[in-house]
Amino acid sequence: MPFLTYNDNNLSSNIKDWEEIAEYLKIEIEDEEIWSIARESKEVPLLENIYQNCLLSSIINHFDENKLINLNSFINARDTHLYFENNGWEEITSLEEFIKSIDEKMLLDAQDKVTKDIFNSLEHGEEIELNEVYKLYRYTEDDIFVIIKSEEWEEVLQVLTDGDNFVFEQL
Repeated sequence: MPFLTYNDNNLSSNIKDWEEIAEYLKIEIEDEEIWSIARESKEVPLLENIYQNCLLSSIINHFDENKLINLNSFINARDTHLYFENNGWEEITSLEEFIKSIDEKMLLDAQDKVTKDIFNSLEHGEEIELNEVYKLYRYTEDDIFVIIKSEEWEEVLQVLTDGDNFVFEQL
């Protein structure tokens, strides 16, 4: 059970939302981590800034291996922000927003990976992973191709082609 308490006046109004994101990503920030950093400080630190920095850094570091997802933060007590790069920097203020932003980026990446070679190589009933979230699937009986969300097996886009160009229809 955490024993540290924080002054809400020194925390961003989005802190609860970021804690939800961390929980969704299975990230835990331990009090000992905060104390360890605080003990190394030469001046009296603001524990709220240390906590927010640990929390947001952990969220950002979660995506280090994924070059598609670019996150950044700014830490300054109440004026603390988490940003997602998507044709400019967008502030992330809720779990729903966060999931939506990541999902959109991953779907665009999946669409970019659909090539003529991949398309023509799939046999009926086969699938190919486009990225860690999406797959391209060819139905067993028809020449119907769809991009599916792997985890839920949810059909997201139908892929149409004239042989050279691809069109993606929302399902």
